[in-house]
Amino acid sequence: MIPISLTVSPIYDQTGRIIGASKIARDLTALRAYATTLEETVKQSEATARGERVALARERDALRTAQEALHLKDEFLATLSHELRTPLSAISGWLQLVKMRPDQDRVTRGLSAIERNTKSCCCGVSSAWWSMPGVRAFHDLKKYGMRGYIRPTPSPATA
Repeated sequence: MIPISLTVSPIYDQTGRIIGASKIARDLTALRAYATTLEETVKQSEATARGERVALARERDALRTAQEALHLKDEFLATLSHELRTPLSAISGWLQLVKMRPDQDRVTRGLSAIERNTKSCCCGVSSAWWSMPGVRAFHDLKKYGMRGYIRPTPSPATA
């Protein structure tokens, strides 16, 4: 069957009486094919737009995660810097004092202070590391064989 459009119009004589009919039939095959193609194109465009929206949302999430990671890194480095600066200043000061006057009492006191501040540096680094959000939980999961399945994630409180 061929799809057609049929138009029927009356034919009038000079007195206005209907004396026949004019019929025009149009083949709609090409028009229907065009409409189908247009509908498919619209559906494909909508699917593409949905995919692009999903991709954009994923990119935004990835950007947000990267920004959170950078923030956590900056926070960690600031904490680490603070934890190291104070004991290293004391170590440097004692070394200068011992160099100026290396008597036994000063050397003994200086070495004791240097040892104490060296331990403080190590404790400060460890403390800064374990205070990072997600580090403790990740370490515990890794200890129980979950490595590779779960990655540390920033806590919402630090975002």
